Amino acid sequence: MILEASNLTFSYSTSPVVEDVSLKVEAGERLAIIGPNGSGKSTLLKLLSGFLKPASGEIRLGNASLKELSELERGRTLGYLPQQVSTFFPFTAGEMVQMAMSVHSRGFFDGRGEKSRAVEALRRVNMGGLFDQPFSQMSGGEQKLTLMARLLAQNSVFMLLDEPIASLDLGHAQTVLQLLNQEAKEGRGVVGVMHNLNLALSWFDRFLLMNKGRCVVSGDRKALLEPGRLEAVYATEFHRIKHPVSGRTYLLTDDKG
Repeated sequence: MILEASNLTFSYSTSPVVEDVSLKVEAGERLAIIGPNGSGKSTLLKLLSGFLKPASGEIRLGNASLKELSELERGRTLGYLPQQVSTFFPFTAGEMVQMAMSVHSRGFFDGRGEKSRAVEALRRVNMGGLFDQPFSQMSGGEQKLTLMARLLAQNSVFMLLDEPIASLDLGHAQTVLQLLNQEAKEGRGVVGVMHNLNLALSWFDRFLLMNKGRCVVSGDRKALLEPGRLEAVYATEFHRIKHPVSGRTYLLTDDKG
């Protein structure tokens, strides 16, 4: 299956937040959406997930237009990880995870099978012992990991993640990125908004660089790292260095200390 967006445009007021952006992601690919603050990355992800409707352009899943699919069909195909979730209800971590399984069953809580799958999803993000912990009493990092477990339990074809490693320490960030790599190997498409450029370069196959709502670069590592491209968007100087083990190119900024 292919997730494809063509010439998407969206505005919250008079000025476009996303303007004429196109992309294509196949199941099994990992696409990082990068760019400075305010460049339209999160808005683009909400458009792809169906939470926002474009002013113009189209999003297709395989042979179907996204707008033609029911909420249940979208949930089975597209899983969305927001930056954060607030709830006024006393849901536990386990209940938050189980809610995602409703796209594959008749109800939110469908007996022992769903509970065991929720426990397993929490275990995969090192949260297995917090099934009964109230979600509202968790730290920001624990909430992020719970939402990641919920996305894993949803078992959708495409995983759309808005800053999946925000609020996480380096160890848990690596755990999440390794899980996304594994999910991609098993045939799921991964689209992630990323701020850490070096981690994006380490864990993603292709890149969509945005600036002021428009796509500046769409391509692989070589296209992204072409001299001058990142510098123009981020208005800073980057030094390209080779990793001593992998030989891959990574980025350093000027040390002004």
